[in-house]
Amino acid sequence: MISEDDIERFSRSRYEPEWLLNLRKLNLRKFQMFREKKISDSPIERSYTKVDETFIEEAMENGTGGSFREEGEYFVIDYTSGGEMDVKSSSLKYTVLRSMQNALVDFKEDIIKSMEDPRDEWSALSNALWSTGVFLKVPSDRSCERVIKFRVIYPSKPLIKKDVFIIGSNSHMQFVEYSQVKDGFRGLEETYLDIGKNSTLKHLTMVDGNNSHIISIKNSSLGNDSNDEWYYALKNLKNGIVVTNSVLRGENSSIIHRGALIGKAYEHYDVGTNIYHTGKGTRSDSNVRAALKDFSRSVIRGRIHISSESRESNAYFSGNSLLLSENAKSNALPFLEIEGDGAQARHSATITNLDYDQLFYAQTRGLDERESRNIIVEGFLDPVVRQILIYEGTRYLIFND
Repeated sequence: MISEDDIERFSRSRYEPEWLLNLRKLNLRKFQMFREKKISDSPIERSYTKVDETFIEEAMENGTGGSFREEGEYFVIDYTSGGEMDVKSSSLKYTVLRSMQNALVDFKEDIIKSMEDPRDEWSALSNALWSTGVFLKVPSDRSCERVIKFRVIYPSKPLIKKDVFIIGSNSHMQFVEYSQVKDGFRGLEETYLDIGKNSTLKHLTMVDGNNSHIISIKNSSLGNDSNDEWYYALKNLKNGIVVTNSVLRGENSSIIHRGALIGKAYEHYDVGTNIYHTGKGTRSDSNVRAALKDFSRSVIRGRIHISSESRESNAYFSGNSLLLSENAKSNALPFLEIEGDGAQARHSATITNLDYDQLFYAQTRGLDERESRNIIVEGFLDPVVRQILIYEGTRYLIFND
C-alpha cells in the first residue's frame, strides 16, 4: 500500500507547496484510521463490493493531467491527454474556473478547507493522492453567468481526481456533468462543494460507465438558509461505488437528493447516502432507485445523523429497487441516528419484483412485451429521470430489455 514516503516523492515531483504535502500525508493517515476502525460485522459498514485497489499505485505512476477546451455550450475536460491542464474561459466574467494545480496559490484557503476533514476512507484517499481536477468559485452576491455544462472524458488508464466548487453567500449556480468513460477505466473521483449562506446549487451528474470500475464521492457543506439539489443517473458500470456525504451545518439549510441506476449482466452498484444534520431546522429528502436485470446487484445504504444541536430538523431517506429477473439482487440498508430534540426522521426501503399485472395491462394497450417492460421501468425511475428531462430535454436512462 501507499506510504508517506511515496506521497512525498509524488508531491515533490510536482513541485507542490509544503502545506499541500502535509495535508496529503495527514489524509493518508486518516485513510488508514478509517480502514482500521471499520466495523466489518455491521450491515451499514460491511463491504459488499470488492474493489481492485491496484489502480491506486498505477494512478500515482501515471500522474495524468488533462486538457481543457470549449465546444459550443460545453466545457470539455479531457483526461486522456497528459501534461498540466490549463483552464481558461472567455465566457465567464465573474465565476472563477481553473485547474486544481493553478488554484493552489490564489485559493489556498478554499483548497485547505476541502481537504482537512474527510468523512470516509475514499475521501481521505482522494485528498492524499489526487493528481488533477477542476476548481470553480462563484463569488458572494454574484450568480453564475450561465448553466455550466461539463463533458468529462476519462482515459483507459487509472486516474484519481478532485474537483472543488465554492459557492459564495447570496449566490446561485446550476451545472450539468456528463462523464464519457473509456472501456475498462478504473478510478477514484471526489467532488467537494461548499455552499455559502442563502445560496442555492442545482446539479445533474450522468455517468455511462462503459464497463468500468469507478469510485465516485460527493462531499458537500451547507451554510445558513442554503439549498443543494443533486440528481444523478448511472449505467453500464461493471463496478460502481457512489458515496454522498452532506453536512447541513447552517440553520434552515436543506438538501434534495435523487439517484437512479440501471444494472444488467454482472454489474454491481454500491450507493451510500450519508446526511449529517448539525444546524437547527435543517431538512433533507433523499431517494435512490435501482432497476436491475440479469445477474446485476445493488446495495443502497442510507444514513441519517441528527446531532443534539440540530433541533426541529426533518429528514427522509428512501431506497427502492425493482428486480426484473430472478437472479438480480438488492440490499437496502437504512440507518437513523437521532439526538436532536423535536427532530423528525423517517426512512423506507422496498425491493420488489416486476408486476406482471402491470405488464399485462400495458400489453392490452397495444404495446409488445419489450415496450411494456421499458415503460414500467421508466415510470419507476421517473422521480429522478424527469429532472434530467426538464433540464436537458433528454431521457438519459432508457431500459433496453
